[in-house]
Amino acid sequence: MEGYGIGTSNTCLPPGHLRLDSSLNQQLPEPDLKHWTVDFLGILALAGFLCIGLIAYHFLRWRATLLRRLSESSVLVHTQCGMIEYADVGSGTPIVMLHGTPGGYDQVLNLVNATRFAESQVRAIIPSRPGYLRTPIESGKTPAHQAALYAALLNELAIERAFVLGVSGGGPSALEFAIQFPERCLGLILEEAVTQKIVVPIVRLPAILVDFLIFAFRGRVKKNLKKKGIVDHTLITLATEAGEAVAAYSKRRIGMNNDLEYFAKMDEPLFDKIASPTLIIHGTKDTEVPIAHADLAHARIANSQLELIEGADHAMPGSHYIQVNSLIKEFLSQNARPGLLN
Repeated sequence: MEGYGIGTSNTCLPPGHLRLDSSLNQQLPEPDLKHWTVDFLGILALAGFLCIGLIAYHFLRWRATLLRRLSESSVLVHTQCGMIEYADVGSGTPIVMLHGTPGGYDQVLNLVNATRFAESQVRAIIPSRPGYLRTPIESGKTPAHQAALYAALLNELAIERAFVLGVSGGGPSALEFAIQFPERCLGLILEEAVTQKIVVPIVRLPAILVDFLIFAFRGRVKKNLKKKGIVDHTLITLATEAGEAVAAYSKRRIGMNNDLEYFAKMDEPLFDKIASPTLIIHGTKDTEVPIAHADLAHARIANSQLELIEGADHAMPGSHYIQVNSLIKEFLSQNARPGLLN
């Protein structure tokens, strides 16, 4: 009896089961997993390189825009004491405003613009201290030399007398201006200012890495503030711009290192030679420049007024700008005199 299979075999098979001819009973080739893996990894690598390239492009474009804005928003002038970069905002009572460590003129300018500080009959003269941005370190390594540089800048601007304000690391040169030029100092303002020896570790990271970290996390501060329910537009603006006031780090590193080296061996200023009225503002929670710096200045400067901002840390100029600016403007109003040269 003929079987159910196909071909010449007479072997009986269960109903419904066909036996394929040997010519058709060939196995399909196994997939080449090694080849597929190499291709997949190659695609991943290409995508990774493209992603890195795109990030690098946006980072370098951001940095170039920042550098261009920095050079466009300031003036570079030669004085008898050296070259100095500065911004000049507003009209009225002149006040030289000295940035912290690290910083540059933009650190203070951002604060002045965001809080509209110079819109109330105040002329803010905001230099980059030596070693920061476009002011060369050769223009003044020590606070005493920097104070002479500020006086030379006032000469160039035909300003005879001015207030001087030092924020944080700008404190020592503000103190020196009041000490060396009492006849030109309408008043001294120390805002969370360094007034005695302090040791701060020097940052050793490559400058380009510092810039990239600022670029990568630049939007996080704003998001965190909004999560906390903070809706003050000025405060959000200041917080967002705070990182950029440290970016272009390669243009600030020389000044910062010079500051920190000086602060670590700083002698006590000649407080008793300060005759100008003095306003000292400090946050009670400041751990970067401890409140002892404010206490020392207040104890040693005869004509001084100490104002403590309860709960404020070293971000005080921005976080408590309403209180701080109110104190400064009241002080300016009480002590202002005509200050322009003929």
